[in-house]
Parts: sequence; C-alpha cells; structure tokens
Amino acid sequence: MKCFLMRIASAFSLAAACLPVYGQHIVSLPRSIADSGVTVQAMVPVMPQRITYCEGPALDRNGNLYFSEQSAGIIWKVTPAGVVSKWRTNTPAYSNGLEFGPDGYLYCCERTRITKVDTTGNVLKVITSGASFGDINDLSITSTGAMFFTNFGQSFWYHSSDSTINRVYMYASPSGLNFNGIEYIEEKGIMYVCMWGYDQVVTYHTGANGVVDTSTKKTFAIVNGPDGLTLDANYNVYIASNSGSTGSIIVYDSSGNQLGSIAMRQDNSPSGNASNCVFGGQDNKTLYITGDSGAYKIQLKVPGRVKPGYSSLQQNPKRDSRLTLATMQPAAQLVLPGNHINHALSADLVDQAASYSLLGQLIPIIGINNDAMPQPGGASFTARVVQNRGR
Repeated sequence: MKCFLMRIASAFSLAAACLPVYGQHIVSLPRSIADSGVTVQAMVPVMPQRITYCEGPALDRNGNLYFSEQSAGIIWKVTPAGVVSKWRTNTPAYSNGLEFGPDGYLYCCERTRITKVDTTGNVLKVITSGASFGDINDLSITSTGAMFFTNFGQSFWYHSSDSTINRVYMYASPSGLNFNGIEYIEEKGIMYVCMWGYDQVVTYHTGANGVVDTSTKKTFAIVNGPDGLTLDANYNVYIASNSGSTGSIIVYDSSGNQLGSIAMRQDNSPSGNASNCVFGGQDNKTLYITGDSGAYKIQLKVPGRVKPGYSSLQQNPKRDSRLTLATMQPAAQLVLPGNHINHALSADLVDQAASYSLLGQLIPIIGINNDAMPQPGGASFTARVVQNRGR
C-alpha cells in the first residue's frame, strides 16, 4: 500500500504514515505535532464484532475511554489496558455526544435529552428533556457545570448549572445549518461551533452567564461536514470532517491556517468518516478518534488543552499532582486514626489505584502518595466514612 502526502500550504515539515490494518489512514501532520512514521491504531475488534457509526469520545479520571455507538444506543468502554466492554445501553436506543463534567460524572446526549450518569452507568438526573431541544448531538461543559450544546438543526443552546436558564440561539436562515459540534474555550471567551450542513466552523465571543455575542460570528474554517472538535494546549483546533469519501481529522492553528490532517478510511468502508476526537492517555498526548466503525487513537507530541475547572487527571491520572476528596465518587471525608484527612492528597508518585471500603462500597482512590500522607501504624491502614456528601 502506498502512502500519499497531502499537499498543504504550510511552512512546517510534514510527516506521513500509512496503517494497512482495517483500511487506510494517511497522517500528514507537522513535525511539531507528530513524529515521522506515527500511525493510527484501531482500539476495538472490528470482526466478528461489527460496530456501527460511533460518536462522543470521552475519558474518565482513570484513563478509560467511553464512546457511543449511536443508533444502537450503546456506550462502549475501553480500559487503558485495551479491554473493550459494553458499559451501558440506553433506552430508547440512542446515544451521541459524551463529556465528563468537572464533577466527574458523565453527561450524555440522548436525542431530545441530556442525562447525568454515575460511574456505574446509572442515570442520576435528566438535565434537559423535550422536543423543543431538537436532536441534541454534542455538548461542552463549563467549569461551573453549565453547558452549551448543539442540535442537528437551526440552533444551539446554553443551559445553566442550576437549570434555571435555557437560552437558545436560533437561526431562521440559511436553512439546513444542522449545528453539530461545539467547544467552549472558557479562558479566552471564545466558542467554536460546527455547522455541518453549511460546511463551516464558526467562532463567537462569549460573555458571563453563557451570553453569546452573535454579532461576533466569524468563519474560522471551511470544512466538509464538520462534526466534533477539540483543541490542544497550543490552541490548535482538531476538527472531525464527516464528509463521505474524504472523512478526516483536519488540524488548524488558532488563526484558522490549516496545518495538516489525519485521513480516515476505516474497516473496508469507502466513506471513512471521522465523527469526533478528544485528547487523553499518557501525558495527555493521545488523540482518540471515533468514526464509522469504532474508536481509534494516534500518539502526538503536543498535549491536549485542559479545561478550566478540570484537572489533567480527567484525562490522565499520572499527570496530575493533586487529588481532592471533592473529586471522589461519591465524595466523602476520610478519617484515619488520629488524623482527619480533608485536604488535597498528593498523587505524584503512584501509578496504581488503591481501594478503600467506604460503607461497604469499594471506592477507587487514584494516585495516593503514601509518603505524603500520615501513616498511623505504617503504610497499611483502614479508612472509614464520617460524612457522605454524595451529589
């Protein structure tokens, strides 16, 4: 199989690679973003298990990847060790965009509603529900737990964290916009929105309380069928092009200059669409991609952007240096004999999780540095709950 290097107007030196497994992937990225010879890897077994169109890649604090098999309503889980399982099946059977909030819970787009799901797959709360919201397909959560979301129609929405505000940004024309993908850059007051039916990604300036200044709308990039998107730590934008024969992850700098692409031609499917992407993994430098037939990953040189209110622990527990009890599931205050531990726990040096029995429930505590903690009676101790602040 030959490799063909896409011609891109860029001053960067480009690296190209092919992966002759389950189809063809052509990587054409600057050396500042990817090493020469980097390949795309399939994360799920394609045969005999046939997985249909997938969406919504999201990573939890332990580095587990979750993604939606859209029409089947299945949320799949892939552990860092590569173990694949069906984590949850929605009823009715539909699942689209996923994102973990700063509270550690998973938020799921399920057509006309968004649900809040706990770590075992149980729905804790229906955040929004009703036909007026349209076909909800993607969301972006703020540091306060508010969210922006798109529907496959003429509008996108803001929903406040206390559910008292639902603000719609509706366009009467042109018809067929089909908003499909959104990313809020809170620290810069900018929002990227994909207009799938209009082949554009646009930006808006945003203010306090989810107010979007629609007068600032600006075309950021012309992309065939833009779907989901994500950003790296340098604010380069990775856009999933869901466009039939030329589906790709297309990379732009913050000014909208195209830097390169990852062409996806998956599983003997001529469409080869890419639906969405997100950073995670070792050093937060793995780009996870969903598309026509499952999930894929590629190792890059630049880490992903970490959102305000989140920690890099959301993507990679080994990178984060602090773990607070407020991030545990469920939240609890721990008491050790003679020591009240209610402050941040250091997680610099430990790679493996420890489990403590809290009210009979095993709670994983990731990355505790025993050297930094009081150790009554040595390194082995028992924790008990004195207060459960479950959300």
